[in-house]
Amino acid sequence: MHWDGEQPGHIDWNLVLENLATHFEEARVETHAWPTLIETLHDLAEQLEEFPTLLADCGVDKFVIDQRTVEIERLKRELRATRRV
Repeated sequence: MHWDGEQPGHIDWNLVLENLATHFEEARVETHAWPTLIETLHDLAEQLEEFPTLLADCGVDKFVIDQRTVEIERLKRELRATRRV
């Protein structure tokens, strides 16, 4: 399964949200919580700051954490780039 707006190595969360909004509109789904969703994505980016430490505290091997660091950093950047409404 892939998100609309997903490309190899990159997810354009703004495009994902635009497509989701279109589907919601077509289905006549209320989007009054939309600003909360955007803020939650930004909050998630902030929480990802501590994710490598959390993984280490849970006993995940440093090699595994190091292998995922690039992806974690990418996801933080992508989520932070999500436009606020």
